[in-house]
Amino acid sequence: MRFFPYFVSMGAHDYLKWNEYQQKLYDRLKKNPDAICIGDLGVKSSCTYQGLFFTLTGPGIKDWDHGSFIEKQLNDNDSIWRICSWHFNMRAMQVGDKPDESGWEVYESCQNNGAIIVTGHEHSYSRTKTLIDLKNQIVDPEWSEPNKLRV
Repeated sequence: MRFFPYFVSMGAHDYLKWNEYQQKLYDRLKKNPDAICIGDLGVKSSCTYQGLFFTLTGPGIKDWDHGSFIEKQLNDNDSIWRICSWHFNMRAMQVGDKPDESGWEVYESCQNNGAIIVTGHEHSYSRTKTLIDLKNQIVDPEWSEPNKLRV
């Protein structure tokens, strides 16, 4: 039987039981040798799976200095496809009304290193236009069409 891996960034409601959840994630990873992760899984970690590189972090929930961690992981990796994942977000980066919780540093670390950013606190799907300045919501003038994106 083949086991597909689970990749999880720690969420706001996971904190009290995180040690239990994280152990289940580690146990699942052991069943799939194609999934390679380093660091504190789901809190401050990076993984490679079938050519995809991604970070799983918990800014605003657990630990600190996530932006520097993300920056180093992305700088030390040459994968074409990169994803940064965390739970909390910033108000301007989602369609709902969740407050600023993650800080801009994590967004900027990913953007500066060509990574796609995936957050989950708002519980809805949305995407931005291609931005050249995340904090100030400045759209890339060369890619201002809403249905055309550049990564």
